[in-house]
Amino acid sequence: MSLPNSEAVAVRTIQRERSAALLKVDIHAAGLIHAEDFQLITPLGAVLSKDQYLGAVAAGILKYAVMELDSPVDVRVYGDAVLLSGETT
Repeated sequence: MSLPNSEAVAVRTIQRERSAALLKVDIHAAGLIHAEDFQLITPLGAVLSKDQYLGAVAAGILKYAVMELDSPVDVRVYGDAVLLSGETT
């Protein structure tokens, strides 16, 4: 189910704040934004928990120089979960 426009805007705003925190390697701010049960699924299918993901960013294993979207962000809600999908470069 798609979110109403105002809620989708709020989710997209949080995503921009998340991107800014990751670009600055502000792990504290990123930690506040990411849910405890956050999972990142990479294009190769690897699954990282919140701690694994933010730890990799903090250690410089994952480095973000820029986060730009190549497509609109699709925001969908499934119960208590929100799914964002889009292509980044």
